[in-house]
Amino acid sequence: MQNLVDSHDTQRVASAIANRNTFTEYKNVDWFDYDDGERVNARTPGYNNGPPDDDGRRIWKMLALFQATYIGAPMIYYGTEVGMWGADDPEDRMPTWWHRLDQDIFTYYQSVFKLRYAHAPLRRGSFKLLIAKDDTQLLAFERRLDDEQIIVLFNRGNENATMNPNFFKDLKLLYATDKSANDQNLPRLSGMVYGTASDQ
Repeated sequence: MQNLVDSHDTQRVASAIANRNTFTEYKNVDWFDYDDGERVNARTPGYNNGPPDDDGRRIWKMLALFQATYIGAPMIYYGTEVGMWGADDPEDRMPTWWHRLDQDIFTYYQSVFKLRYAHAPLRRGSFKLLIAKDDTQLLAFERRLDDEQIIVLFNRGNENATMNPNFFKDLKLLYATDKSANDQNLPRLSGMVYGTASDQ
């Protein structure tokens, strides 16, 4: 199963994030239309054709971690890993910005996919939903293969989340999008990964 968030037929994910508050409702409730070309064209009045803000970058990093840890084969649309943004066609098909490489985003994508490569459950393991709370915007799931257990958590909310350390009993922190994350606190707009396996 392919796992993708943007492509040659959509605005780039960074632009979707940058425009996340632009549309408060669907044009048509019967189909997913936030990426409708009429709305996400660079010439559409009000369309933000620039990079995500600081919160947007935090969301972008959560999304990359989600793709690296969720079920399915991640597909990263060319240029996303170097920090490209852009509206719908033709901007979504422009050449890669090698001359404008965002080193922070590039290094980040490398790190989350190194994590995926190092832990087999993230590639071939079972999936179990552990937490899904709309009110606090918390999501947690487990990936497991043989004796290795991985727990992935996301805080999509605008407030830090207080965690129960017992949730991570016998597990250790393998990765976090925010350096202040720990077994008692998951900062706003961040994600973390705990696991039983030794570091690779």
